[in-house]
Amino acid sequence: PFAAAERDFAATLAALLTLLVRPAIDGQTPLIAIGSSTPGSGKGLLADLLCLIALGEVAPRWAPTHEAEEERKRLMTIALAGEQVAMIDNVQGMLGSEALDMVITAGMVYDRALGSHGLLKAPWTTVLFATGNNYRHNYRCYRKVKQFIYIRHQRFSNRFY
Repeated sequence: PFAAAERDFAATLAALLTLLVRPAIDGQTPLIAIGSSTPGSGKGLLADLLCLIALGEVAPRWAPTHEAEEERKRLMTIALAGEQVAMIDNVQGMLGSEALDMVITAGMVYDRALGSHGLLKAPWTTVLFATGNNYRHNYRCYRKVKQFIYIRHQRFSNRFY
């Protein structure tokens, strides 16, 4: 199912291993990007399968947003909740923001508490997935995406095993 079979299989295996050993990693992990040229090719299904194998649950999803304030709040909420994995699902156009860059590279996330001058602080230990059709990463985010899996133009539901 992979476009570049060896490279994409290696990235898939790296994604699985990242999920399995994340608690032992003292530092940050790259965003795991899964792309395709067509809807229905199994991007979310692949991410769910990897998460089910490694964690016993599917990745919680959220829709991408281009509003910086909303993105920052979402990421802080994920950090405060201590989520093991999260997925930005169905990215269209460009992926990347200052807040996303921050959590991919920072071990600790800081933000102002809503409605006060208090400071919120939480460790970032979440493995992030992003899925989408023909999307791109902005120049800052691109350097932090080390595991890109590209699925060939084929509807997942049409495969026979």
